[in-house]
Amino acid sequence: MSRDRHSLNYRLALVFGSFLFLFLVISGIAIYIIRGTEARKASERKVIQISEYLLSVINMSCDDFVAYQKYFMENYSQMNIPYSFSEYATAENHFYSLLTKDIKEGRYYDNWSINNLTPETKNAWAVYMHEYWLLTFEKAKVDFKIPYVYYLIPNEDNYTVKYMIDSERNMINKDGKPSLLLGEDFSSDPKENYVEWTAWLTGKRQSTLQQWNNSWGHTYAYYIPVVIDGVKYGMIGAEFSATALNKEILHATSMELLVLFIIILICLAILLVYMNKKFISRIVKLESYVRKYSITKNYKIAEKIEEESQDKSEISSLGKRISEMIIEIENYMRNVFMEKMTESEETYASAREVDLLRRDALTGIRTGASFENELNKLEGDLKEGLTDFGFAYVDLNDLVKINSNYGLEQGNIAIKKLCSIFCKVFGHSPVFRVGGDDFVAILFNEDFRNAKELVATFNEQLIQIDEKIEPWEDIAAAIGVAFYDPVQDTTAESVFNRAEINMKNNKKMMKARVRV
Repeated sequence: MSRDRHSLNYRLALVFGSFLFLFLVISGIAIYIIRGTEARKASERKVIQISEYLLSVINMSCDDFVAYQKYFMENYSQMNIPYSFSEYATAENHFYSLLTKDIKEGRYYDNWSINNLTPETKNAWAVYMHEYWLLTFEKAKVDFKIPYVYYLIPNEDNYTVKYMIDSERNMINKDGKPSLLLGEDFSSDPKENYVEWTAWLTGKRQSTLQQWNNSWGHTYAYYIPVVIDGVKYGMIGAEFSATALNKEILHATSMELLVLFIIILICLAILLVYMNKKFISRIVKLESYVRKYSITKNYKIAEKIEEESQDKSEISSLGKRISEMIIEIENYMRNVFMEKMTESEETYASAREVDLLRRDALTGIRTGASFENELNKLEGDLKEGLTDFGFAYVDLNDLVKINSNYGLEQGNIAIKKLCSIFCKVFGHSPVFRVGGDDFVAILFNEDFRNAKELVATFNEQLIQIDEKIEPWEDIAAAIGVAFYDPVQDTTAESVFNRAEINMKNNKKMMKARVRV
């Protein structure tokens, strides 16, 4: 490792990596500042545009808006506007249906106005007006992608502002139903909100934005006074959070830097490869061949060294001597290898014989002797704190009848079929043949957690729906499961014994059902 750190490749990679890191840091800061400035200016333009748009909408319906504001200021505490609505057509139709009814009943001699409406009709008109204007503000907020817009009425006497239209709905309960919270008052210090009060007192829009820190973070706000026929009625306000905006910019900048990092990293890698092939000395290449040989012991590397040593330089002379040395080492190692190979073959054959002894000849799974070994290991694991384990014990029913009626070969087929089903269902557990027709699975992890479902699956697998199967293939088996219980189990063998007992009890129940 120390040699690698002093190699030319390492040093070049370190220089280029440092350059890349410094470049990304400076680029990230520059991009973040530029994007932040651009995004803030864009947001400033948006809050101005949305305010001007809403002012134009109000001016087009100024009479209705003024009438509604007057009604709102006198009755907002008694008004009941539903909290959840997404359209105003329902409220509009309800108002006009009441108005039509009043007209038919002759309530209005000449023409109707807000002042001469019945209380019920006037209330329906107020609901319709509020829903219309709130949805207008909310739609503008979405269209202009501005987080907050509202209409407020300042009070110069106590320096408070009352929110008449608020695009952020707040809920209260009226008569047991969710309703909009209307007419919220907030104190507004003229010193802290200088731009806001200057716009209101002068009746003119300001060229600068109001700034403060609130629950949204660092916030910018723009205000346009609503002046109709020379009378000030209120102000349209629009806000955006610089804090939230900066988070979006930071995320976008991070994604750009990631892409830029990948591109530059690829370019630097290509440059390093080129410089490595073109400029790094041949001695480094020769050293890499020697290192490769020390790892792989591939004598054919000597041929490559020979190809690189065709001129009459000292490096070529050194390469030839190294090539000759590798060939000599290879010849020596072959002799040693042949001797070791003979020993390895004998060892492998012995291990293979041991493995075959541990495998059941009929089913191919591990034998009872192997299970005893696993049980001993499990006892040690239990002492070290293992608690999540269990056993599933399975016994084939009526094997004696199958052997006597159809023959031993058919009995073996039934045993192998049971083994296949058992191994398939408990596929994540080691399975052992512990008797002629007895099988045990040690349950861990997934099979331990899903034992109940696996038992049900095992019983379902035994149900044969194919009428063409042979009689000895229509097998039945009893299964018993037990899990380690610190209260009643002191050894793993006691858990195994309970699984066997549960299997036997299950077998008795199956025979009892058959007799019935």
